[in-house]
Amino acid sequence: MPTDARTDRELLLEIIDRLQRLEVRVLTPRREAVDPLRVSSKQASKLLGVSTRTIRSYRSQGLLVPLPRVKGTARNAVVFFDPANVAALAQSEDHAREWVARRKYVPIAKRSRG
Repeated sequence: MPTDARTDRELLLEIIDRLQRLEVRVLTPRREAVDPLRVSSKQASKLLGVSTRTIRSYRSQGLLVPLPRVKGTARNAVVFFDPANVAALAQSEDHAREWVARRKYVPIAKRSRG
């Protein structure tokens, strides 16, 4: 028998060790992807667990505020929302209203007299 031959016990221990390392890799949660800069209606519906029709309803109620469209974009183009707006609505409607209210207040700079 060659000297480098391993016993069944050694092979079994090596297999168990490899399985444990694989298990750690599989069960360790992966880091989330970078937060998107915008969320489409379809993505928002999946995140909130509602239909796209409900997303349109939230939009008409003012709970979700669409991001401005690029000039020249078709009217039926995909509508995008701020991810923070969607996250606020995921917490509650009150959080969404507060988020919208904070975004609507933009201080106006004093106009200079020319």
